[in-house]
Amino acid sequence: MKKRQLIETIALFRNIGLNLILMQFLAHGGLALASSISSFLNFALLMIWARKGRTVGIERSDLRAFGKAALAAIGMALSCVVLLHLIGYDFDASFTQRLLQLVIILVGSVAAFVGLSKLLRCEELGLFISSFRRKRGVN
Repeated sequence: MKKRQLIETIALFRNIGLNLILMQFLAHGGLALASSISSFLNFALLMIWARKGRTVGIERSDLRAFGKAALAAIGMALSCVVLLHLIGYDFDASFTQRLLQLVIILVGSVAAFVGLSKLLRCEELGLFISSFRRKRGVN
């Protein structure tokens, strides 16, 4: 078995194990968290393997950009949790009320991500916005 296939097989079994463990505590949220953790670990192992084989180079600027994006994502997740706690999510409410709650939480979380990205001076945010504007024909 090739090393890449071995890493991917390990990732598969790690994902299954994390799914079984985290589902007990977080229900369907555990599946999402397990998949995220497993994907990140798989990426990390593949990058380490690729770097040792000199097929991929990781620059300091790449690590800095990743760190900034990770901080912005963590801030977004925290704002999502805070908004969910403040606003609540009533499963027994009408569809319109639940939709409104979801939109408020989503917009607030995205605003937190964009704000933190600007605060951290994430270049990728500017690249995304300019790419989006080009595709929409907006200058």
